[in-house]
Amino acid sequence: ENDLLLLDRDFGIRFQHIFDTLWAARILGWQRPSLASILEEHFGVKLDKRWQRTDWGRRPLTPEQLSYARLDTHYLLALRDLLARQLQQKQRWQEALDMFAELVHIRWQEKPRPDMWRLRGLRELDDQQLAVCQALFDWREKQAQRRNRPPFKIMRNETLLYLARRQPATLAELRQTPGLPRRLPPHVARRILQVIRKGQRAPAPAPPVHPSRGSMPSSAERAVYETLRAWRSQQAQKRGVDADVILTNHVLMTLARQHPQTMEELAALHLLGEWKMQQYGPAIIDICRKAGKKETAGKD
Repeated sequence: ENDLLLLDRDFGIRFQHIFDTLWAARILGWQRPSLASILEEHFGVKLDKRWQRTDWGRRPLTPEQLSYARLDTHYLLALRDLLARQLQQKQRWQEALDMFAELVHIRWQEKPRPDMWRLRGLRELDDQQLAVCQALFDWREKQAQRRNRPPFKIMRNETLLYLARRQPATLAELRQTPGLPRRLPPHVARRILQVIRKGQRAPAPAPPVHPSRGSMPSSAERAVYETLRAWRSQQAQKRGVDADVILTNHVLMTLARQHPQTMEELAALHLLGEWKMQQYGPAIIDICRKAGKKETAGKD
């Protein structure tokens, strides 16, 4: 999914025919569905995981990076054929095709501006520490955008919170901070101290007011949701797959809220592909109907 999102965002590339090896392996119930694990188990090829998080923006690429990139793609067609055969043998081919068809519609959406209040540990900070934390957080975001790097590569969350609590005032104190490079450039160190002083003079930031995310489910809807979850767990256990391979929590909650009473009503929700409609549709309708009868009886 990440590949599709980034190709859409950066180049506007859209796809019509997709075969996702991860989803295929998960539908088959493979316990280690990552590409590295599959290549090692089925092709005897071991990828060096150290290169997964290397800096691929550097040039020239090292021989080790080139070798890793080559192996990361070299076996994909053979792997596709292997997975396709097993999906067909286990009568899971249509289920996989339905999932691949959903991936075609993935589109990039701009995420909301990074929010300091998502950091763990903020509740332990007083007002002044929160102000310093906000100043450091904003500085880190600007540095990350300017250098085109993820924020944690600029400064880890733990380091940011440590600085907000301790608020070092000198270069010597700053260099004692866990998580900062030992050879932190002097101009960067001085800038961090300036940001801390700026935060000390700022008022405490107010927590954001999040817009309503929709009404909470009623007790009846919650009961249907839990019944569907229990049914889903049984199906996943029978097949030896993760629960979300059967249906996601979002789909379960939508079913609980919409309460379809017929296959036509269920189909109109456009939540299930052709295979899941045939396999799971009758059981879902049965659960929703029984829940409807209980609700009616309770009102009487």
